[in-house]
Amino acid sequence: MLITTLRTPELQDLIKKSFVKGVFTTPGDVRKIFIKVNGDNSTKFKRIDEVDSERFAKTKPEAAPANESKFGIGYHKVIQRKTIADRVALSYEELDALTAHQLKNDVMNVGYRLKEKIELDMAHIFTFGQSASYTDNGGYTVDTTTGDGLPIFSTAHTLKFSTKTYSNILAGNPSLSFDSLVAAQAHIRNNSFNNFGHALKYNANTIITTSDPVMVNRVARILQSSSVDIVEGTQNANAGIINPLRGRYKHYIVDFDVDAEGMPDTSKSYWWFLAATDGMPGERFQAYYVSWKSPTVYTPDSDKRRLIMGITGEARYGIGVVSGRGIVASFAIS
Repeated sequence: MLITTLRTPELQDLIKKSFVKGVFTTPGDVRKIFIKVNGDNSTKFKRIDEVDSERFAKTKPEAAPANESKFGIGYHKVIQRKTIADRVALSYEELDALTAHQLKNDVMNVGYRLKEKIELDMAHIFTFGQSASYTDNGGYTVDTTTGDGLPIFSTAHTLKFSTKTYSNILAGNPSLSFDSLVAAQAHIRNNSFNNFGHALKYNANTIITTSDPVMVNRVARILQSSSVDIVEGTQNANAGIINPLRGRYKHYIVDFDVDAEGMPDTSKSYWWFLAATDGMPGERFQAYYVSWKSPTVYTPDSDKRRLIMGITGEARYGIGVVSGRGIVASFAIS
Protein backbone atom coordinates (compact mmCIF):
# COMPACT_ATOMS: atom_id res chain seq x y z
CA MET A 1 0.00 0.00 0.00
CA LEU A 2 1.42 3.40 -0.99
CA ILE A 3 1.60 6.09 1.70
CA THR A 4 -0.44 8.42 -0.51
CA THR A 5 -3.43 6.13 -0.07
CA LEU A 6 -3.39 6.47 3.73
CA ARG A 7 -5.46 9.08 5.51
CA THR A 8 -3.87 11.16 8.31
CA PRO A 9 -5.33 9.12 11.23
CA GLU A 10 -4.16 5.89 9.59
CA LEU A 11 -0.69 7.34 9.05
CA GLN A 12 -0.42 8.45 12.67
CA ASP A 13 -1.61 5.03 13.88
CA LEU A 14 1.01 3.33 11.71
CA ILE A 15 3.76 5.52 13.15
CA LYS A 16 2.60 4.94 16.72
CA LYS A 17 2.48 1.14 16.36
CA SER A 18 5.81 1.01 14.56
CA PHE A 19 7.52 3.12 17.21
CA VAL A 20 6.18 0.97 20.01
CA LYS A 21 7.53 -2.12 18.26
CA GLY A 22 10.96 -0.52 17.88
CA VAL A 23 11.18 0.58 21.53
CA PHE A 24 9.81 -2.62 23.04
CA THR A 25 12.04 -5.10 21.27
CA THR A 26 13.63 -7.50 23.72
CA PRO A 27 15.83 -5.46 26.11
CA GLY A 28 19.46 -6.40 26.51
CA ASP A 29 20.81 -8.09 29.64
CA VAL A 30 22.51 -4.82 30.58
CA ARG A 31 19.17 -3.37 31.74
CA LYS A 32 18.84 -6.11 34.36
CA ILE A 33 21.97 -4.79 36.09
CA PHE A 34 20.44 -1.36 36.76
CA ILE A 35 18.00 -0.19 39.41
CA LYS A 36 15.34 1.87 37.61
CA VAL A 37 13.85 4.92 39.33
CA ASN A 38 11.82 7.83 38.01
CA GLY A 39 13.06 11.40 37.86
CA ASP A 40 11.08 14.50 38.89
CA ASN A 41 10.47 16.76 35.90
CA SER A 42 10.73 19.85 38.12
CA THR A 43 14.52 19.32 38.29
CA LYS A 44 17.19 17.88 36.04
CA PHE A 45 18.96 16.20 38.96
CA LYS A 46 18.27 13.07 40.97
CA ARG A 47 20.21 12.49 44.20
CA ILE A 48 20.68 8.87 45.32
CA ASP A 49 21.86 8.41 48.92
CA GLU A 50 23.45 5.52 50.76
CA VAL A 51 21.91 5.15 54.20
CA ASP A 52 24.03 3.20 56.69
CA SER A 53 24.03 2.34 60.36
CA GLU A 54 26.17 0.27 62.66
CA ARG A 55 25.50 -3.41 62.13
CA PHE A 56 25.60 -4.82 65.67
CA ALA A 57 23.84 -4.12 68.94
CA LYS A 58 25.99 -3.96 72.11
CA THR A 59 25.78 -5.47 75.57
CA LYS A 60 23.82 -3.36 78.07
CA PRO A 61 24.80 -3.63 81.77
CA GLU A 62 21.90 -3.77 84.21
CA ALA A 63 20.28 -0.36 84.79
CA ALA A 64 22.62 1.26 82.25
CA PRO A 65 21.21 3.09 79.21
CA ALA A 66 20.98 1.23 75.93
CA ASN A 67 23.71 1.92 73.40
CA GLU A 68 22.69 4.38 70.67
CA SER A 69 23.82 3.02 67.34
CA LYS A 70 25.36 5.40 64.85
CA PHE A 71 23.35 6.20 61.77
CA GLY A 72 24.29 8.32 58.80
CA ILE A 73 23.96 9.21 55.15
CA GLY A 74 26.93 7.64 53.44
CA TYR A 75 28.08 8.64 50.00
CA HIS A 76 25.61 9.93 47.44
CA LYS A 77 25.49 10.38 43.71
CA VAL A 78 23.78 13.20 41.86
CA ILE A 79 22.59 11.92 38.48
CA GLN A 80 21.92 14.56 35.84
CA ARG A 81 19.22 14.32 33.23
CA LYS A 82 20.13 14.33 29.57
CA THR A 83 18.04 14.21 26.42
CA ILE A 84 18.67 12.02 23.41
CA ALA A 85 16.73 12.38 20.18
CA ASP A 86 16.51 10.90 16.72
CA ARG A 87 14.75 12.09 13.58
CA VAL A 88 13.83 10.77 10.15
CA ALA A 89 13.08 13.40 7.48
CA LEU A 90 11.50 12.48 4.16
CA SER A 91 10.77 14.67 1.18
CA TYR A 92 7.26 14.51 -0.24
CA GLU A 93 8.75 12.92 -3.34
CA GLU A 94 10.31 10.15 -1.23
CA LEU A 95 7.10 9.80 0.75
CA ASP A 96 5.01 9.32 -2.38
CA ALA A 97 7.26 6.44 -3.46
CA LEU A 98 7.20 4.62 -0.10
CA THR A 99 4.93 1.79 0.83
CA ALA A 100 3.43 1.57 4.30
CA HIS A 101 5.85 -1.26 5.06
CA GLN A 102 8.88 0.88 4.16
CA LEU A 103 7.70 3.81 6.27
CA LYS A 104 7.00 1.45 9.15
CA ASN A 105 10.64 0.30 9.07
CA ASP A 106 11.92 3.87 9.04
CA VAL A 107 9.78 4.84 12.03
CA MET A 108 10.64 1.68 13.92
CA ASN A 109 14.31 2.55 13.52
CA VAL A 110 13.76 5.81 15.42
CA GLY A 111 12.63 3.85 18.47
CA TYR A 112 15.35 1.26 17.99
CA ARG A 113 18.10 3.88 17.87
CA LEU A 114 16.86 5.47 21.12
CA LYS A 115 16.84 2.06 22.83
CA GLU A 116 20.30 1.23 21.51
CA LYS A 117 21.75 4.54 22.74
CA ILE A 118 20.40 3.97 26.26
CA GLU A 119 21.87 0.47 26.36
CA LEU A 120 25.19 1.71 24.94
CA ASP A 121 25.42 4.22 27.79
CA MET A 122 24.64 1.44 30.26
CA ALA A 123 27.35 -0.82 28.81
CA HIS A 124 29.87 2.01 29.02
CA ILE A 125 29.94 1.88 32.82
CA PHE A 126 31.98 -1.30 32.24
CA THR A 127 33.86 -0.07 29.17
CA PHE A 128 35.10 3.12 30.86
CA GLY A 129 34.65 2.17 34.51
CA GLN A 130 38.36 2.47 35.29
CA SER A 131 38.33 6.15 34.33
CA ALA A 132 36.68 9.15 35.97
CA SER A 133 34.91 10.12 32.74
CA TYR A 134 34.71 9.55 29.00
CA THR A 135 33.47 11.39 25.93
CA ASP A 136 30.37 9.81 24.42
CA ASN A 137 29.35 9.41 20.76
CA GLY A 138 27.82 12.88 20.78
CA GLY A 139 30.96 14.55 22.11
CA TYR A 140 29.66 15.04 25.66
CA THR A 141 31.59 14.22 28.83
CA VAL A 142 30.06 11.44 30.94
CA ASP A 143 30.92 11.04 34.64
CA THR A 144 31.94 7.51 35.65
CA THR A 145 32.81 8.07 39.29
CA THR A 146 30.97 6.72 42.32
CA GLY A 147 29.93 8.65 45.42
CA ASP A 148 33.47 8.56 46.84
CA GLY A 149 34.77 10.43 43.78
CA LEU A 150 36.78 7.46 42.46
CA PRO A 151 36.18 5.52 39.22
CA ILE A 152 33.59 2.75 39.41
CA PHE A 153 36.38 0.17 39.45
CA SER A 154 39.21 1.08 41.82
CA THR A 155 41.64 -0.60 44.21
CA ALA A 156 41.23 2.21 46.77
CA HIS A 157 37.51 2.87 47.31
CA THR A 158 36.85 4.68 50.60
CA LEU A 159 34.16 4.47 53.28
CA LYS A 160 32.38 7.54 54.66
CA PHE A 161 32.71 6.78 58.39
CA SER A 162 35.77 4.51 58.46
CA THR A 163 39.44 4.66 57.52
CA LYS A 164 39.17 1.30 55.75
CA THR A 165 39.43 1.08 52.00
CA TYR A 166 38.37 -1.67 49.63
CA SER A 167 39.06 -2.84 46.09
CA ASN A 168 36.61 -4.12 43.50
CA ILE A 169 39.28 -5.25 41.04
CA LEU A 170 40.47 -8.84 41.30
CA ALA A 171 44.22 -9.08 41.93
CA GLY A 172 46.16 -10.03 38.81
CA ASN A 173 43.12 -9.68 36.52
CA PRO A 174 42.97 -13.44 35.82
CA SER A 175 41.19 -15.00 32.88
CA LEU A 176 37.78 -16.47 33.64
CA SER A 177 38.03 -20.01 34.98
CA PHE A 178 36.66 -22.15 37.79
CA ASP A 179 39.49 -21.09 40.10
CA SER A 180 39.35 -17.38 39.26
CA LEU A 181 35.58 -17.39 39.80
CA VAL A 182 36.10 -18.89 43.25
CA ALA A 183 38.72 -16.18 43.87
CA ALA A 184 36.16 -13.54 42.86
CA GLN A 185 33.65 -15.03 45.30
CA ALA A 186 36.21 -14.80 48.09
CA HIS A 187 37.17 -11.26 47.07
CA ILE A 188 33.60 -9.98 47.37
CA ARG A 189 33.20 -11.79 50.68
CA ASN A 190 36.34 -10.26 52.14
CA ASN A 191 36.06 -6.77 50.63
CA SER A 192 32.47 -5.77 51.33
CA PHE A 193 31.82 -3.24 54.10
CA ASN A 194 29.22 -0.70 55.04
CA ASN A 195 30.32 2.91 55.53
CA PHE A 196 31.13 2.20 59.20
CA GLY A 197 33.60 -0.52 58.16
CA HIS A 198 31.44 -3.46 59.23
CA ALA A 199 31.50 -6.55 57.02
CA LEU A 200 28.56 -6.95 54.64
CA LYS A 201 27.25 -10.01 52.88
CA TYR A 202 26.45 -9.74 49.18
CA ASN A 203 24.80 -12.49 47.17
CA ALA A 204 27.09 -12.28 44.14
CA ASN A 205 24.81 -14.15 41.77
CA THR A 206 25.65 -12.92 38.25
CA ILE A 207 28.57 -13.35 35.87
CA ILE A 208 28.83 -10.57 33.29
CA THR A 209 30.79 -11.09 30.06
CA THR A 210 30.77 -10.02 26.44
CA SER A 211 29.18 -12.17 23.74
CA ASP A 212 32.61 -13.28 22.53
CA PRO A 213 32.22 -17.04 21.86
CA VAL A 214 35.26 -17.85 23.97
CA MET A 215 33.69 -16.18 27.02
CA VAL A 216 30.21 -17.58 26.42
CA ASN A 217 31.65 -21.10 26.14
CA ARG A 218 33.78 -20.67 29.26
CA VAL A 219 30.77 -19.66 31.30
CA ALA A 220 28.76 -22.57 29.89
CA ARG A 221 31.47 -25.06 30.87
CA ILE A 222 31.78 -23.60 34.37
CA LEU A 223 28.06 -23.46 35.09
CA GLN A 224 26.72 -26.46 33.19
CA SER A 225 29.39 -29.17 33.45
CA SER A 226 28.63 -31.93 35.94
CA SER A 227 32.30 -32.06 36.94
CA VAL A 228 35.00 -29.40 36.80
CA ASP A 229 37.84 -29.36 34.25
CA ILE A 230 40.46 -28.14 36.72
CA VAL A 231 40.61 -28.53 40.48
CA GLU A 232 42.74 -25.93 42.29
CA GLY A 233 45.01 -25.51 39.27
CA THR A 234 45.35 -29.22 38.48
CA GLN A 235 43.67 -31.01 35.58
CA ASN A 236 40.76 -33.08 36.84
CA ALA A 237 41.44 -36.77 36.22
CA ASN A 238 38.38 -37.93 38.14
CA ALA A 239 35.09 -37.41 36.36
CA GLY A 240 33.29 -38.13 39.62
CA ILE A 241 34.34 -34.82 41.23
CA ILE A 242 31.20 -32.70 41.35
CA ASN A 243 31.05 -29.16 40.07
CA PRO A 244 30.00 -26.98 43.06
CA LEU A 245 29.40 -24.00 40.75
CA ARG A 246 26.93 -25.81 38.52
CA GLY A 247 23.85 -23.65 38.06
CA ARG A 248 24.90 -21.26 40.80
CA TYR A 249 25.03 -18.05 38.75
CA LYS A 250 23.07 -16.15 36.16
CA HIS A 251 25.00 -15.14 33.05
CA TYR A 252 24.37 -11.68 31.60
CA ILE A 253 25.86 -10.88 28.21
CA VAL A 254 26.79 -7.22 27.76
CA ASP A 255 28.82 -6.08 24.77
CA PHE A 256 30.99 -3.57 26.57
CA ASP A 257 33.94 -4.36 24.27
CA VAL A 258 33.26 -1.27 22.19
CA ASP A 259 34.53 2.30 22.05
CA ALA A 260 32.48 5.44 22.69
CA GLU A 261 31.01 5.22 19.18
CA GLY A 262 29.96 1.62 19.63
CA MET A 263 32.74 0.32 17.39
CA PRO A 264 34.37 -3.02 18.39
CA ASP A 265 37.33 -2.91 20.79
CA THR A 266 38.53 -6.49 21.16
CA SER A 267 41.07 -5.55 23.82
CA LYS A 268 38.12 -5.66 26.25
CA SER A 269 36.50 -8.88 25.01
CA TYR A 270 37.91 -11.05 27.81
CA TRP A 271 36.96 -8.78 30.69
CA TRP A 272 34.49 -10.30 33.15
CA PHE A 273 32.62 -9.28 36.28
CA LEU A 274 30.93 -11.00 39.22
CA ALA A 275 28.08 -8.96 40.69
CA ALA A 276 25.14 -8.99 43.05
CA THR A 277 22.19 -7.94 40.90
CA ASP A 278 19.20 -8.83 43.09
CA GLY A 279 17.74 -7.46 46.31
CA MET A 280 17.42 -4.05 47.90
CA PRO A 281 19.91 -1.28 47.00
CA GLY A 282 22.06 -2.00 50.07
CA GLU A 283 22.29 -5.66 49.10
CA ARG A 284 23.41 -5.31 45.48
CA PHE A 285 25.52 -3.38 42.98
CA GLN A 286 24.08 0.14 42.95
CA ALA A 287 23.97 1.13 39.29
CA TYR A 288 20.98 3.42 38.61
CA TYR A 289 18.96 4.25 35.52
CA VAL A 290 16.86 7.35 36.20
CA SER A 291 14.03 7.85 33.71
CA TRP A 292 12.56 11.33 33.23
CA LYS A 293 10.82 10.53 29.95
CA SER A 294 10.52 7.13 28.33
CA PRO A 295 11.28 6.94 24.60
CA THR A 296 8.51 8.83 22.82
CA VAL A 297 7.57 9.53 19.18
CA TYR A 298 5.78 12.68 18.20
CA THR A 299 3.13 13.38 15.61
CA PRO A 300 4.86 13.86 12.22
CA ASP A 301 5.64 17.46 11.40
CA SER A 302 5.45 18.92 7.93
CA ASP A 303 7.43 21.70 6.27
CA LYS A 304 5.25 22.51 3.30
CA ARG A 305 7.61 25.20 2.06
CA ARG A 306 10.34 22.62 1.54
CA LEU A 307 7.92 19.67 1.14
CA ILE A 308 9.45 17.61 3.94
CA MET A 309 7.80 15.42 6.55
CA GLY A 310 9.74 14.68 9.74
CA ILE A 311 9.35 12.03 12.44
CA THR A 312 11.12 12.76 15.76
CA GLY A 313 11.58 10.71 18.90
CA GLU A 314 13.25 11.48 22.22
CA ALA A 315 14.07 10.11 25.67
CA ARG A 316 15.33 11.78 28.86
CA TYR A 317 17.32 9.86 31.42
CA GLY A 318 20.50 9.67 33.48
CA ILE A 319 22.87 6.89 34.52
CA GLY A 320 25.11 6.72 37.57
CA VAL A 321 26.75 4.35 40.05
CA VAL A 322 26.53 5.20 43.75
CA SER A 323 29.06 2.71 45.09
CA GLY A 324 31.65 0.22 43.92
CA ARG A 325 30.35 -2.37 46.36
CA GLY A 326 28.60 -5.52 45.20
CA ILE A 327 30.77 -6.14 42.13
CA VAL A 328 34.30 -7.28 41.33
CA ALA A 329 36.05 -6.89 37.96
CA SER A 330 38.78 -8.80 36.18
CA PHE A 331 40.24 -6.92 33.23
CA ALA A 332 41.75 -10.03 31.69
CA ILE A 333 43.58 -10.04 28.35
CA SER A 334 42.85 -13.64 27.40
